[in-house]
Amino acid sequence: MRKTFGPLLVALAMAPAPAAAVNMKCIDRDGRCIVVTVNGQRNVKLSKNTKKLLKDMARVSHWVSDVRYELPGPIQGELDVKADQTREAGDWFGEGRQAEVRVIPLDDVDLKARAEVTTADSVRVGGAAPLVQQHVLEQNTLPPGRYLLAVTLRGQDNWDRQVLYFTVK
Repeated sequence: MRKTFGPLLVALAMAPAPAAAVNMKCIDRDGRCIVVTVNGQRNVKLSKNTKKLLKDMARVSHWVSDVRYELPGPIQGELDVKADQTREAGDWFGEGRQAEVRVIPLDDVDLKARAEVTTADSVRVGGAAPLVQQHVLEQNTLPPGRYLLAVTLRGQDNWDRQVLYFTVK
């Protein structure tokens, strides 16, 4: 007597994915599932004037094409960046959310930074996290100028990245 499992496999393949597995709002990873606050200012969608300004700056940094948000006004003082998921993100990120922040100057400014070797915990090579070199700011304030801020929020289940434009006066 021959046993067949064909119909059972088809039934399993057709079972819907759990709702937590996919959040179509966050799937593009363009920052819409992150709220970023810098020195008390919350991110807003990019204005038409800023879009025009950035259009000619693509040659300065490849990050310019990813900018979708900005801060409504210039910042000053020590840099204080906070990032968390939006309410609409649901459980996209999962537990253990952590933010990684990159500052990308668009003007010729003198940033004091040091090279540091660390592990890339979000990547595995042969079961271990590889070593990478990163540049860490030694200052908590930025010189006047135009900047981009790339904020990546990672959780146990997923990630999203927001790139925003801001100025320092």
